[in-house]
Order: sequence, then structure tokens, then C-alpha cells
Amino acid sequence: MANIAHLLNQLEPRVLRCTFTYTGSYRDKQGNRTQGAVRIPDFCGSMLRGIFGRALHRLNCRHHDGNMQACPELKTCGCLYSEAFAAAGNRDSAKAFVLLAPDYVVERPYLQPGENLVFGLVFHPALEPMASKLILAACSMADEGFGSRQAEFRVDGVEWIKHARSQPDSYAPGIYRLSIEFTNPTELWEGEVRSSVSLENILHSTAGRAMIWSGAMPDHALLNQWLRPAAEAEPVYAQWALAEGLLMEAETGEKKIRPKAFTGVYRWKIRQPAMQALLPALRLLPLLGAGGRTTRGMGNVRVHIEPASI
Repeated sequence: MANIAHLLNQLEPRVLRCTFTYTGSYRDKQGNRTQGAVRIPDFCGSMLRGIFGRALHRLNCRHHDGNMQACPELKTCGCLYSEAFAAAGNRDSAKAFVLLAPDYVVERPYLQPGENLVFGLVFHPALEPMASKLILAACSMADEGFGSRQAEFRVDGVEWIKHARSQPDSYAPGIYRLSIEFTNPTELWEGEVRSSVSLENILHSTAGRAMIWSGAMPDHALLNQWLRPAAEAEPVYAQWALAEGLLMEAETGEKKIRPKAFTGVYRWKIRQPAMQALLPALRLLPLLGAGGRTTRGMGNVRVHIEPASI
């Protein structure tokens, strides 16, 4: 198995942390500019990801001045949009980017003037030389407003973070309690019994896949072998709850949906040798989310590790 420190260096993502402040102005249903609170678009993570993609394409496309639909070489021309954004749909891409959605606040469907939307854009380290262009695209996101109401935001900070992991390099011998908390409503593992989802499943779907993207772990057979300690982790606790107040309504008021969205937490007991083997994935997990509806939707993931009694 590859040296852990070397593996971590290869996988260290870059995070573009963005802070936007709502100015208090938006367009009403008649298109008139109005002052007041504005509704936070449902699935705002997907909205922000799309707005960034448009800004990135507008600034870097060599063919059609930002008109993505008209670009004849959308995924192959090699421009920064193709490298940093369009590649995200490719399972084997080394440069896929994901979005850390703003924290979900129960029963807060509106932003008041002066309130912030804070989110992160996570990039493969190979895009480090393009940091200035990525920052420029983030700063231009607010030019056309957010959402169908074109809510006006100002940019209050865009920060390029090279080292965003929070876990230490190693842990002293012993047994640890690992908690993975899903803090934003998420549609993870649709149709499955959530209390039975294994740590191996969570890591395989996100942080483990990133190791294949990076080339640090070139195939799934090796990945499965590496994740074996997670399969043997002892489950301690699992609790899921329906997200409160998550009745989705289109901004035009045309329809309402109630997705099967949950927040929750899982806990396991893991011995120190297994912890060392899983450390790279645990470090990446908060940056890459988990499941298909998190990094591109509303989900966030937090990891807590603490010593546990036997």
C-alpha cells in the first residue's frame, strides 16, 4: 500500500471559499426591482454550482462567448471550463470539482438584507496554477444575480485554501469513536434502510472514488482491499430524522414537492491501526460530501473522532 503521507499529499484538494452578502434587492414576479427579504432557492447548492459554471464558461470559452449550449467543443476543447467543470460528470476524471453547500438552517426560507451565503468549491490540486482564474470566476458570479428572482449579492470574500483538512496525521494507539454527521438534508441511498448503511459504503462512494480520480489508487479492486477495515468497523449508533420544514416550492408557485430528505448521524468504533488505514478517506470526506445528492445539492458532511472506552 502506498505511503500514507505521500497519498495524502496527492489527494489534498483545494477549496475556494466564497462569502456573498445579500444586498436587499431582487426582482418580483412582475420583473420589477423590489427591496426586502428574498426566498432562498430550494437546492441552492445546485443553483450556486450552476452559476459558477456559467461564470467560468463565460470567462474562458474560446468559441461562443459563454454560450454553453452553442459551444461545439464543450467537453473536449481543453479550456478551464472543460477542465474544472464539465469533467465533474466523468467518474474517472482527475479534475472533477464539487460544491460544499451553504449550511441548512431549519425554518429559514428567506435571506434578510445583509445576511450571507457561504459556500465552498472543491478542486483537484492539479488546478492550483489556475487559482487566479477560478477566483475571478467566483467573483463574477454575482453579476447577474442569484436565482430566478435575480437577487443582488455583493462579494465579501473569495479565499483559496490549500490545506483544508482538520484531522491530525496520526492517532495514538487505542479505540476511537468515529461520527459522520449529515448536517444538510440529503437523499442519500434512496430506498435503503439508513440504519444499516456501512462506513465502507460511505467512503467508497466519495473519498474512495477520489483516490481513483487522483491516480493514487488506480482500480476498484485495490480500493476495496484498502477499505476492508471500514467493512469491519463496529456500528455503535445511527439516527435519522426527517428534515423539518423542507416543503419545496418553486419560486413561481407552480408546484410543491416533498422529497425524502433526512438529516442524521452514524457512529462506529474503530481500532487505531484501522484508523491509520482509513485516515486519507476520513480527511477527504468533509470536503467531498457523500452520496449523489449532497455535493451537487444541499448535503454537507462533518467528521468527528474521539477516544472511546472499550
